[in-house]
Amino acid sequence: MAGQDNLLDSLLNPGGVADGLAGDAVIAETGDYRLWIDSDKLKLQLLVRKKYLPETGECVERSEQEAAFLAEAIHQQIERAGVVGQPTGWGEKIWQALENPDLPVVVVSGTPPVEGEDGQVVIHFRLEADRRPQAEENEKIDYRELSPFVIASADDLLADIIPPTEGIAGQDVFGQILPAKPGKPAKIGLGDNVRCQDNKVYAEITGQVALIDDKINVSPILVISEDVDYETGNINFTGSVLVRGAVQPGFTVTASGSVEVDGSVAGAVVAGNEVVLLRGVNGGKITAKKSVRAKFIENAEVTAGEDIFVSDYIMHSTVRAGRKIVVVEGKGLIVGGVVMAGEELEIVAITLREGSDAH
Repeated sequence: MAGQDNLLDSLLNPGGVADGLAGDAVIAETGDYRLWIDSDKLKLQLLVRKKYLPETGECVERSEQEAAFLAEAIHQQIERAGVVGQPTGWGEKIWQALENPDLPVVVVSGTPPVEGEDGQVVIHFRLEADRRPQAEENEKIDYRELSPFVIASADDLLADIIPPTEGIAGQDVFGQILPAKPGKPAKIGLGDNVRCQDNKVYAEITGQVALIDDKINVSPILVISEDVDYETGNINFTGSVLVRGAVQPGFTVTASGSVEVDGSVAGAVVAGNEVVLLRGVNGGKITAKKSVRAKFIENAEVTAGEDIFVSDYIMHSTVRAGRKIVVVEGKGLIVGGVVMAGEELEIVAITLREGSDAH
């Protein structure tokens, strides 16, 4: 028995325990085995070395008694290290290493933490213009009917915000909790005329939707920075429209609010609550529920529920206003056509009242 105790003691107390290689923490290392823990403390591994006779260098199998003593020594080293786990499971792995010398065997495994997932934003509107023409009922393609602008109605769902997850904590081979890295919130901001409710973003008004600087915005003004032509198609908007360019012949701009056109209007249809034509109109039809303001009116049909203000002249046009027509700046001329005001007609210094007609 004394001989067996000395053998076990020599296996349990190897001379000079190594400090580890490449970040590994070596628990014990002898001529018979190496027992170590990986740098992340998630695996305890065992390598049992082959047995060689010192006299001849011949590789021989260990006796059953030698293997049992070696297994017991390794088992006690694991317990001394403070590793948690099922001892019965250790025994099976130790014997697996004994039966497969020079091959590392994972005896105890920890559980790595699972990082949380970052938050996400699911956008429910187009981020890019759709310039495909629409087909009519007879399958005829109308290249003036496009839908390049993203329009939302009040209370439309614009986006879902998916919150980040916290992740799942892990545990190392010593039973220490390994905290999980939580996910990052989604990068999204709330711009004008939107609200967030229960991680959902809704439009507060009807308007043009855009994602600007990671913020969702709904604008009551549809701004067209180019001409209204085959690139934009006809415009029909619930709100106000600002056209930086011109309205080309054959195209239509209709709005429930005001319409302002910085460029020319020629042979086109423009309708809104109020209409402002900074460079006038030559041909086409202009309709406003309230007022129309134009630099000039030529060869056009213009109708306003209230007033029409012209800064230069009216020529060969049909112009009707519910209240008054004023042409007192610039040339202040009316040449040909039909001009009718329900209350007042002002032409330079001439004023005609109460339903006056000028032909």
